[in-house]
Amino acid sequence: MARVSDDANEILEGSYVYWMALDDTVQRGDLGVVGSSTKCEAGERFVSFPGWEGQVSEMELNMCNFQKGTLVHLSKEGLQSAVGEVVLWDDGMLVVDVRGEKVKVPPRNLIRCDFQKHSVVHVLSQPEGSDKEYQIGEGLYMLAEGLYDGKLKVNTKDGVDLVDPEQLALAKIQVGDYVIAADGQTGWCRGIEADRRHFCVQFEGFAEAQLAPSQLRRSPLQKDALVTWTRHDEDVPKGTVGEVKHLNMKDGRMRVHFPKGTWSFRVSQLKPHRLQPGDYVQWKKHDEDIPQGDIGEVVRLKGNGKLRVQWPKCLCSFWPSSLKLLPFQRRDLVHWASADDDIPKGSIGRVRGIKYAGGGSRLYVNFPKGAWAFPPSALVSADWTTASIHRLKASFARFDQNGDGQIAPEELAEILVSLGVSQDDCQQMFEALDKDENGSLSVEEFVDYVFQGADREITDGFREHAGL
Repeated sequence: MARVSDDANEILEGSYVYWMALDDTVQRGDLGVVGSSTKCEAGERFVSFPGWEGQVSEMELNMCNFQKGTLVHLSKEGLQSAVGEVVLWDDGMLVVDVRGEKVKVPPRNLIRCDFQKHSVVHVLSQPEGSDKEYQIGEGLYMLAEGLYDGKLKVNTKDGVDLVDPEQLALAKIQVGDYVIAADGQTGWCRGIEADRRHFCVQFEGFAEAQLAPSQLRRSPLQKDALVTWTRHDEDVPKGTVGEVKHLNMKDGRMRVHFPKGTWSFRVSQLKPHRLQPGDYVQWKKHDEDIPQGDIGEVVRLKGNGKLRVQWPKCLCSFWPSSLKLLPFQRRDLVHWASADDDIPKGSIGRVRGIKYAGGGSRLYVNFPKGAWAFPPSALVSADWTTASIHRLKASFARFDQNGDGQIAPEELAEILVSLGVSQDDCQQMFEALDKDENGSLSVEEFVDYVFQGADREITDGFREHAGL
């Protein structure tokens, strides 16, 4: 998920938290670490902040999106940042291990990595030097905790293996997700089956089924999701926003907290709100603390129905109606409206986060040659979802028949001929796609072509092959 849960039950000893209140002792937005709270009153936590420590109300705390063990990128323009791991809180800053080098940075200079501990992934090609057996492109694997020399740790039936992030694609379903089966039932994804092709899913009445990813879709109603009730009464007036607490597997109902209380509802009676935790938004007005154009991130729902939003300069609460959803969200795929040598026309980038340093009106976008920050007005949607790109990368393995991580001319020809392309045209197309002229296509070259859609009929054919 995009954000760490702000549920009070999740604020445990060792958690990194922001101070959200106005106070003379601790500056709003300071980062602290939760200590032992055994002697605290109910609803309080003992927290150490830079220059001060003591007992505070848990309602004045906001969980930092970067906890110990979180995998991150450093936000540096023009660079392809390696994956690092948060290892320590140090006087309001975070220490990140990047390939053995400890870097001390403020949280605003970090971007959360797509891959995290326990993420479910597909392996796109056989890792170099590995003797582990993989179901390339289709198998389901879970990441273990930590990094080693910039590589991710993948759990296999034969033990842990080290894999480059570029060789992985995030699965569209993750363990712990609420999912919807083909018959419309909502269930809970418990884990991966031993065959690494199916998920174990629990449904109403604790009934279990083994289902392939293609038989499931991720529910828009997840834990902490913001929802409205399709009906209304005195306790839940029309349009009131609530927060999903959990899915009760005994009766299949969702527990939702509204300002006046917590009740159970049938899933069919709930609708996702237009704004969700982790969404990027802009305020319809502006002032000194939130200048025009600044981008905020929705944190959570307050008890009074307002949304808490993290802005570059402050953390404030707003009625949902006063916020507009940014057209580009984290992980969205975009084009730059202009072009240069580093970002040629048609290049596909992925939104990585908000650039907080020097103002907060720009988004970091990761392009093939590096990451740069752009105002939203300079970006154009690539009309692809993150789930689509991950599925496309996974489908690369099906076209890569010998599993070497490259598509040879004969492998590409077999696909193209089935789409009505002549052998001569196949060769010309291959030469055009092979940008580095090494005689084979990499994942990046393959994906770039399908994205750019120079030949709509052929790229649509690729998308059909990939199940997109």
